[in-house]
Amino acid sequence: MQITVVQPDRQNPPALKWDHQPHGSFIRRPTTEVSLLFDSTARRWTLRIYKKQTSFGHPVTYEIAFKERYSPTTEQAIAMANRILNVELQTPNSEPSCV
Repeated sequence: MQITVVQPDRQNPPALKWDHQPHGSFIRRPTTEVSLLFDSTARRWTLRIYKKQTSFGHPVTYEIAFKERYSPTTEQAIAMANRILNVELQTPNSEPSCV
């Protein structure tokens, strides 16, 4: 058995493809769904990360909100969401994988 340490490529983060809908933007992956929604009443963006299963088999939802002043346009909000997701969804440096 050979053990390899998997390290994410920080120079080339994974490409995230957003599906734009009238009510928000979404990313759908086999184990994770992500939504980016704008709340016009609170004037904030909400990034929701739905992980379909934890190691115990339970669904988990993370919610990160940031004010409109930090991302006044949809493009800027998506750029900020991508930065957050690149940190949240990447494999940790110390996680070994068996080959």
